[in-house]
Amino acid sequence: MSIFEEKYSNLYELVYASKDYILEVGVIKKILSQISPQSNRVLDFGCGTGNHAKLLSENGYSVTGVDRSKAMLKRAQAKSGSSKLSFLHSDQIDEIKNGSQDVALSLFDVVSYLSEKSDLFNFFELIKKKTHESAPLLFDFWYLPAVIHLKPEIRKKTFFKENQSIMRVSEPTLDTSASSVRINHDFFISQDNRIVEHFSESHTMRCFTKNEISQILEHFGYRIHSLGTWEDPTKEPDLNDWSVLLVALPN
Repeated sequence: MSIFEEKYSNLYELVYASKDYILEVGVIKKILSQISPQSNRVLDFGCGTGNHAKLLSENGYSVTGVDRSKAMLKRAQAKSGSSKLSFLHSDQIDEIKNGSQDVALSLFDVVSYLSEKSDLFNFFELIKKKTHESAPLLFDFWYLPAVIHLKPEIRKKTFFKENQSIMRVSEPTLDTSASSVRINHDFFISQDNRIVEHFSESHTMRCFTKNEISQILEHFGYRIHSLGTWEDPTKEPDLNDWSVLLVALPN
């Protein structure tokens, strides 16, 4: 799966500049204070450019971010100026001692990017291996009932960087039989009112029902502690909640 390559990664933080990382880290801290107050060592799987990880480290956690996009990791590693913060490529995962992590996170819908069953199961096996026996797992994902209800549609958004304008056109295709959405992202970079560069990436997003994700978690020895949203982690999601937040605990 080749996504978030160099060109997209160069624009990633511009595209997602409005994402409220501070709010999300505050939610994570509150949840951990309630269910695992002694947690210190955090595994952030799919850390991207490291914004969640950096904020968590600034709040006293010792964070190891892992990602399989080298382009994204390069940007994350530039933020690693603390002994409490480190980043590894997924090929280096064996550097993390088995059973050493107090909590595992996988944020910004990373689990939905694991569209192949083998990738999804490898993820849960890895998390189980690297965390201790009572470690919680927090992740968000695309919620199938809401995706079907709201219906993915073509979206266009324009960003500005120095003397360039960047338009991203995202064209989704919903496959209900596969519970997935394939999104083709086209980027058009313009300068002086003419297009100077164009590139594309396609991302396939796997969507889940509560029942399906519960069965997967049970297979790996977890149970759902709560399923909600970033706005209210304890309130059951409804048909308007496209992305949902799940907290799982070992059985």
